[in-house]
Amino acid sequence: MFSNGISSKPCFQHAQSWIRRFSGQAFRETVKVSDEVRQAISENIPVVALESTIITHGLPYPENIEMAKEVERLIRLNGAIPASIGFVKGLPTVGLNESDIELLGLPDIYNVKITRRDFANVLTRKLTGGTTIAGTMILANMAGVDVFATGGLGGVSRPWTLADVSADLDELSKTPIAVVCSGPKSILDIKRTMEYLETKGVPVSTYIDEDMKNRLDSGSKAQLEALKVLSTPESYNEINRIWDRDDLQR
Repeated sequence: MFSNGISSKPCFQHAQSWIRRFSGQAFRETVKVSDEVRQAISENIPVVALESTIITHGLPYPENIEMAKEVERLIRLNGAIPASIGFVKGLPTVGLNESDIELLGLPDIYNVKITRRDFANVLTRKLTGGTTIAGTMILANMAGVDVFATGGLGGVSRPWTLADVSADLDELSKTPIAVVCSGPKSILDIKRTMEYLETKGVPVSTYIDEDMKNRLDSGSKAQLEALKVLSTPESYNEINRIWDRDDLQR
């Protein structure tokens, strides 16, 4: 209690609220967005965010740098602008340039792995490192990038009794950005990873790949084509039933 008899609890909560709001805005203002990415967003040109822990921790040198440059080249080839994301000397950067990528990929540089919990430490100590899926999502969203492409998703580790769950899953439920990936890493407990995403309310969609299409018999293919022209709940249900067959899920 203060001396005037007013409880300190509401005042403390009010202060906390302002601190959180100020801290979020202050951090947002530190994010460096490259001119190319900024212009693409303003002109409504597609932008694809890319993580950087695959450069710092995923692949050996020099394959890591070659891979990063090749992915950016392919994105440009398909009419979009790449936005590789990471921290360079404490500066959160959306749209790493070539020298930034090379700095992140050098084997004699001690680059840190950065997720949400590490932001304050990295900013304060002016560290350089790669952002995880969770870290990349946050920075991409702050910059106005809506799509993020990556490799394997983090998830629930084996054995699940360790309760070792990647921060990537929680971030998917918090940050509004579409993450296009190859699915959870194969070493993880994939079934429980999917259950966790369901619990968190994260929608998960998959592409129907050519291998799955080839497993359809001719009768099912013809039936799908006929159902596509209909727009009824019954037709949608039947399409789902066909693709949900056990022989196609294996």
